[in-house]
Amino acid sequence: MQYSYMAFAYFCLFCLGLIDNSRGPLYPDILKYFQISTKEGALIFSLASLSSLLTAYRSKKWLVQMNLITASRLGLVLFFISCVAMGLSPASTTGFWFFLLASVLLGAGLGIISICINLIINQTSSESYRRRIFAGLHSMYGVASLSAPFIIKFLLSFAVSWREYFLALSLVPLFFLAVFYYLRPIQASIVADRPLQIPRSHLSYMAIMISGYICGEVLISSRLVMYLMQVKKYSFADASTYLSYFFSLLLIGRLLFSVIHLEISNRNILRVMMIGSLLSLILGILYWPFLLFISGIFMSIFFPFSLDWIAQSYGRQGDEIIAHIMVVVSAALVAIHYVFGLISQWLGPSMAIYLVPALHFLVLYILQFRTGFLANSSKFAS
Repeated sequence: MQYSYMAFAYFCLFCLGLIDNSRGPLYPDILKYFQISTKEGALIFSLASLSSLLTAYRSKKWLVQMNLITASRLGLVLFFISCVAMGLSPASTTGFWFFLLASVLLGAGLGIISICINLIINQTSSESYRRRIFAGLHSMYGVASLSAPFIIKFLLSFAVSWREYFLALSLVPLFFLAVFYYLRPIQASIVADRPLQIPRSHLSYMAIMISGYICGEVLISSRLVMYLMQVKKYSFADASTYLSYFFSLLLIGRLLFSVIHLEISNRNILRVMMIGSLLSLILGILYWPFLLFISGIFMSIFFPFSLDWIAQSYGRQGDEIIAHIMVVVSAALVAIHYVFGLISQWLGPSMAIYLVPALHFLVLYILQFRTGFLANSSKFAS
């Protein structure tokens, strides 16, 4: 195993998570600074998501032209530029458009890094440890998710403005670029204009399964506070505490399974975890809200174990399959936020929250009835 490359991937995801999770807590200050409505402010997130989607969509082209390390460095450079641009944006209409341009650059960086880090781990880890290494990798996002609010609160207590915070944050990707300057290139196992040697239906089921899980996790993490306040009448402090618990359990689960090896197949583990997620979500919505944050422990390992399952099944083609799936994930995230908003507007947040267990029920159905081909996919490995 090549530990320096794994460390690079881990820190890239930490950097991504820290920047990605800094926008939410600072969002009210940003709106006030530019004197804009929430409708206009939504462009900050939607443009970043769209940029990430377009970048991921073209991944096969740029992965052939650039190796994984060079592409990841480009992603970190985009993080640096976007943070500096956000911090320097003046309080004017022109400044707001400048901030939106920075959001587009940030989205492009998110699209690049989210693909490259998984491919780096797939390339540099041994099969016997890959599942745990993937779990450890995605625990870094949990560390960043928990760290961002505390760092922001700490710095703001010293009268640091949100603009100064972004300028300081720009030093994080710059630091990782310097620390890992010595890394040699790694080429992704992707060939331009070569179609995947697997049935389209198989690729679709894998993409829907992983997208369904990620959309469910993102919805519960981004809407939990709003749901608890508006529907369950929790205070902001209590609702925020529940969200912190959710992220903590998400992190604990990934850290736990990064050091513990179970002689159980990925498919069986994922089915058990998805059943646990469904039960805790449904019971949490209907009866005991504390179970909503308990769902974090069941969601924790789904994504990393799914990637390991695909890598085990398809060998070298795993890089291309994962890249394709991440494009679908990006598109699904853009769509699901819009759909959730529509349901909230038409039926209220008390009904919109059911979209989360509905997505995970779809995931469980695919796991149970539509993934048998993965157990026999070795014939596609090369």
